[in-house]
Amino acid sequence: IYRKEFAAAQRGQVGISLNADWREPRDENSPEDAAAARRAMDFSLGWFAEPVTSGVYPLCMRETCGDRLPQFTAEESALLKSSTDFFGLNNYSGNFASTPKQPLTGGGYWEDIGVAWWFRDPDWEKTDMGWAIVPWALRELLL
Repeated sequence: IYRKEFAAAQRGQVGISLNADWREPRDENSPEDAAAARRAMDFSLGWFAEPVTSGVYPLCMRETCGDRLPQFTAEESALLKSSTDFFGLNNYSGNFASTPKQPLTGGGYWEDIGVAWWFRDPDWEKTDMGWAIVPWALRELLL
């Protein structure tokens, strides 16, 4: 609607800003932890970013959630795909991700994601709010 009715006169843009904290494999030599880190990113940033860039949810979400994840119609997918003029990104921290050692609980999202992702290096400096300061995580996120 904005592009059709207002963009020419207002010379505005349509964008989206999302939050994402980088997930690094807890064990850099573990293929399982590497897969867990990718999955964590798909279930966080990818959940919202991939539909507006490619018109679909991330594959791992579609495979895991099945019929519980809404399907976009071909028309909706076409409208979503490349629908933003710019992409904003908020980043606050980073964590390590790994394959859970025991089944996850909590239902829905927390079980679907299948990732233990709140591991931090105890030596990382922290903000007054207790958030880990991880500058390299922002770099990895932008790459």
